[in-house]
Amino acid sequence: RAIDRPEMPSAVRNESRRLRFEAIELLANDTGLPLVRDLSLSIPERANVLVGGPNAIAQRALFHLIAGDCDRGSGTLVVPEEGRLMLLPERPYLPTGTLRQILRVEGGDFRVNDLRTRQALRLLGLDEVVARVGGVDTVRNWGEVLSLAEQQMFSCVRAIAANPDFIVFDRPGTTLKNPELEDVLTAFRKMGQGSLILGGSSEAGELFDALLSINIDGTWSYVPQMRAVKEEPVEPSEKDDSMGVERQIVPIVTKKGDSGNQGQADFDSAAG
Repeated sequence: RAIDRPEMPSAVRNESRRLRFEAIELLANDTGLPLVRDLSLSIPERANVLVGGPNAIAQRALFHLIAGDCDRGSGTLVVPEEGRLMLLPERPYLPTGTLRQILRVEGGDFRVNDLRTRQALRLLGLDEVVARVGGVDTVRNWGEVLSLAEQQMFSCVRAIAANPDFIVFDRPGTTLKNPELEDVLTAFRKMGQGSLILGGSSEAGELFDALLSINIDGTWSYVPQMRAVKEEPVEPSEKDDSMGVERQIVPIVTKKGDSGNQGQADFDSAAG
């Protein structure tokens, strides 16, 4: 049967601060084969979700989708208002300057405050690093004086201090070891910070509200409330390809709005 796709939905304010995927399909750039099939779910603010499974290419494609750098696929992505979503790429970049400068986010509707910055530094165990580099007002070339892991940890502090609705973190395992990643996730939880972690160890499952697992063929499942009850994965609705229906592939539309979530997987129960 044919599956209807929204082509050009109007943009409205996303007052609920959710991150929502509506019938998202992502295709591989080289082969055109599906990486993600019919992904429909809604993630409320303050939820921490791990995106895992064997399909690492699909995880990267989701990051590019959220970053607005994806044009092969269809569906609708609903994101928080401008300035309420923050991306942490796989590799950090800290420009030359003082720590005080790099820990502040310019532009957008971010609510940066020094208290969150100090709390995040303490939770991530960076106070000694700050002292080692001469304090927050010393100009440094951070690529020379900090390890890659330390640079990423300071990027996490910067993100927490900005207090966005969601932090979307791409493949943190590239720069952070498991104990460091667990410190980051613990800081997210203690600071009431929602996050979507694209690729990571399920060993830290108790720190997540849900696991979204994407299979090699693009199908997906999710397990809510990983910290509490180990529930059976809920599968999305089945797709009937037996009729050989030709689907029109249209550009993915990012809609800043929230107009209901009928038929979608929902993490409300996990956000508490």
